[in-house]
Amino acid sequence: MKIINLSENEAKDYIADVPYIHISIRSPKTEPIILPDNPLRKADLFLAFYDLDKKYREYEIFTIFQAQQILLLTMAYVDDIDLIVVNCEAGVSRSAGVAGALSKIINDDDSAYFKHSLPNMLVYRTILEEHFK
Repeated sequence: MKIINLSENEAKDYIADVPYIHISIRSPKTEPIILPDNPLRKADLFLAFYDLDKKYREYEIFTIFQAQQILLLTMAYVDDIDLIVVNCEAGVSRSAGVAGALSKIINDDDSAYFKHSLPNMLVYRTILEEHFK
């Protein structure tokens, strides 16, 4: 399964040519991006949390519930898609955490996300912990 992480700007213009799902991450209090119409997109999930790896003041961080949402969506479509697209604002940390964890689960290889990005480790670990419960 191909899994890519993109920045928000890249995701706004990205048109996949295979069946896929899209997971879009933004910071709370910002507007979700508008994805281009694409009949090959089977589902999308919009999440909002800050790029933090631990609780800090009242900032919303990644939750177990959000990890469960990601896993439920992915497992519901994994046999019907060829691609998972994940985006966050910069395409470096939160989306890489999601993409890396899903790649570890589905492809048993997350190395690309640690070579070219800086995955948010709270996101990465929470998804893996929820999957392997």
